[in-house]
Amino acid sequence: EITQADRGGFACAPRSVPHTFASTGRAPGRLLNIGLPAGLENYVRGLDRIVREGGDERALDELNAASDVEMVGPPLSLSDIG
Repeated sequence: EITQADRGGFACAPRSVPHTFASTGRAPGRLLNIGLPAGLENYVRGLDRIVREGGDERALDELNAASDVEMVGPPLSLSDIG
């Protein structure tokens, strides 16, 4: 199922349900992510650190395991959106 949210829109992805997101506009998108229960912010901080340090795959695997996150893929392509 593909849900498209325009500026100011809202989408909900329940915990443990595989999901992804992409910005389809010409300008970079902005995302407000609310995670309940608390703890997602620690994952996002770790992910930010990994990206800023060059994207080490082993570090990402360790972060995902520690955060109970499973990457499924391949990544979403804009051609998948239509």
